Amino acid sequence: MLIPYQVDISIKKLPIVCFILIGLNLLIYFAMLFLPPFTRETIYLKFGFLPEEGFLSYTLLTNLFLHGSLLHVIGNMYFLWFFGIPLEERLGKIKFLLLYLSCGIAGNIIHALASPTTLSDIPCIGASGAISGLMGAFSVYFPQVTLRCLWIGSIFVGFFRLITVNLPAIVFVGLWFVFQFLNALVASPSPEFTNVAYWAHVGGFLFGICVCIFTLLKKEIISYKLEIPKSKKISEALEHAQYGNWKRTCEILSTLHTRITEDIYPLYILSSFLSGKEKLGKETLIHYWKKAYTEKNPSSMVNAYFLSQALGEQILKTPEDFLSLGRSFLKLKDFIYGLKILKEGISQYPESKETPFMLYEIGDALREMGEKEKAKEFFQYLVKNYPGTTVAKSAEFWLGSEF
Repeated sequence: MLIPYQVDISIKKLPIVCFILIGLNLLIYFAMLFLPPFTRETIYLKFGFLPEEGFLSYTLLTNLFLHGSLLHVIGNMYFLWFFGIPLEERLGKIKFLLLYLSCGIAGNIIHALASPTTLSDIPCIGASGAISGLMGAFSVYFPQVTLRCLWIGSIFVGFFRLITVNLPAIVFVGLWFVFQFLNALVASPSPEFTNVAYWAHVGGFLFGICVCIFTLLKKEIISYKLEIPKSKKISEALEHAQYGNWKRTCEILSTLHTRITEDIYPLYILSSFLSGKEKLGKETLIHYWKKAYTEKNPSSMVNAYFLSQALGEQILKTPEDFLSLGRSFLKLKDFIYGLKILKEGISQYPESKETPFMLYEIGDALREMGEKEKAKEFFQYLVKNYPGTTVAKSAEFWLGSEF
C-alpha cells in the first residue's frame, strides 16, 4: 500500500474551505459516537444516499459528511488534507468547494448507475467520491509534481517493511485509479466481497479529471480567440501609425484595453499625445512607468523615461525613481545615461537614504568602464562618510581587491 506524505507545493493562503470540511466531517463523526446504535442507523438511512431514491434526493450531498468507522473518516480526511490544500490554493475557495461537492455528487450517481439492483437499498456514505475527484483534479494541475510516499509491504508472511519512494503525481494517482477500477469490476457487484463503493471512487475521479481538462481547454480556446483579433488590431494600428494617422492608431489601441502588452505601450502613449488626447497619454504613461517600476523591468523603465522626455513629462519624482532608473540603464550597459540619471538624483536629493546607493552604483559603473581611479574616489567617499553600511562594506571589498 502506498501512502503519500509530502509534496513540495508552495501554499501562501490559508486553506479555509479544506479546514472547514475536515472539521465538519470529524465533528459529525465523533458526535454520532455518542448516539445510540439505533439512532446512528436511522441517520445513515435518512441522510445516506440510497440509489433507489433517484438522483434528485438531498442525500446526494448529505452522505458526503457521514462515515461508518474511524479508519474511514481519518483516511478520507487525510487525503482531503493532502490533495485538497494545493487545489484550494490553485483554484480559490469557491471553485474548490464547487469541485469537491460536484465530484461527490457525480460519484454517487455513477455508483447508483453501475451497482446492481441488489444494492439499491443499501445507503452509500462517505466523502470518498469527492476526494477521488480531487485526486483526479490534482493529476491534471500537478502531473509532474513529486510525491514522497510510504510503501507498506510484506516480504514474507509476518514480516513488514516500510520503504519511502518518490513518484510523479500522475503515476501515483494512475496506480491508485487502476486499483479502484479493478476492485469496482471484481468486488462491487456483491456486498459479500466489500462494503466499499468503488464505483463512487471511479465516478468522482473521472468527473474531476474531465472538469479540470475542460476548464484548461476552455481557457486556451478563449485565449486563442482573443489573440487573433488582438494581432490583427495591432497590425492595423501599426499601419495607421506608419502614415501618421495617430488618431486612428490611438482609437484602435484603445479597444484592446487591458490586453495592451509591454511592446505596445509606447505606441499607445505616443499616439494619444499626437492625436490630442494628452490626458489619456499622461495617465497611460504614468501607468506604464508604475508597472515597469513594480515589475523591475529595465527595458520598460528606460522606454518610459525616453517617452517622458520626448513628450515633456516628468516621471522621476522620488530618489527611489532615480535609483531604479539609473540601475536599469546600467543593467542594459548604457553607462552614459545611467551615470547621468544617478548624478541628477544625488544632486536633487543629496540627503536621502538612497544617496549612498546611488554613489555606490556610480562607483561600480566606473569600475566596470575601466575608470578605476574615479571609481576609487567614490568608494573611498562611501567608506569615509557612510561607515558600517552595506554599501560601505561593498566599497571596502572593491578597494581591497582591485585598487
